[in-house]
Amino acid sequence: MLYNYFQLLILVGLCCCALSPPAYPQGLRFIDKSESVQKEFLSKYLAAEAPEGYSIVNGANAPEIVPNTIVVDGLAIEPDMEVLRLVNRNDWAVEMILRKIKEIRSRPKHEYYDVFRFVSFIVGSKRPDTLEIISTRLKDDPKFRDMVSSVLTHSTSSRYPEAPQMWYRALESNNPVVVSEALPLLAEIFEEPPHDFRRLWAIALVDRYGHSPTALEMATDPIFKAAHERNPAKAAQTRSMMLGLTEREYLRRQLPAPPVVKQ
Repeated sequence: MLYNYFQLLILVGLCCCALSPPAYPQGLRFIDKSESVQKEFLSKYLAAEAPEGYSIVNGANAPEIVPNTIVVDGLAIEPDMEVLRLVNRNDWAVEMILRKIKEIRSRPKHEYYDVFRFVSFIVGSKRPDTLEIISTRLKDDPKFRDMVSSVLTHSTSSRYPEAPQMWYRALESNNPVVVSEALPLLAEIFEEPPHDFRRLWAIALVDRYGHSPTALEMATDPIFKAAHERNPAKAAQTRSMMLGLTEREYLRRQLPAPPVVKQ
């Protein structure tokens, strides 16, 4: 199914593209090039659709893009990784991607894979406002639900620091599609959260309430409520565990910063 392939593209392809830069000679990085160089690269990349240095092969279920290194302004780069970095750091890159999606959608005939491919650069960018970009700028897309699902799935698989605040915004969204996609996914994870999710959630809870949540705050917390509705039997254990973690997280923040040791 196209949706399953899109999930694979996001979770396997783009998740493998770390946003930390590769080791360029003498510390050179494409992200440090001038904005004009970066815009020219992205413009050519978007215009090509199958950029130079790439080959498109037909896999068993769907097309697959095979990356290769290309040279831009004298620097060898991996194009997909650099597009992700540009989108992560620059609003103008987001706008260029959105214009490309709109242009593809305006064609009388197009492969929906082409739309998903460029949407994936927004989904995989790890921007703190990714959900807002998708839910405001692409809310009229026929595959909007799949896009929202992919944003949330990507955020729970990569678990970057800003992800928990996105989960809260998704559960409290005014868009029913966003809520309906977020609710079952987050309820399943947080009914009995794995260790790495506990840590992220504890930080998010202290950020949200400014302290370790009270019993009332915890009982009405959107993530906890989702987990409670899915499995009330485990709710007490989860609540007790998270209150303990948030108390430690809050106390940790009260400790003075360690002195800086001069070399």
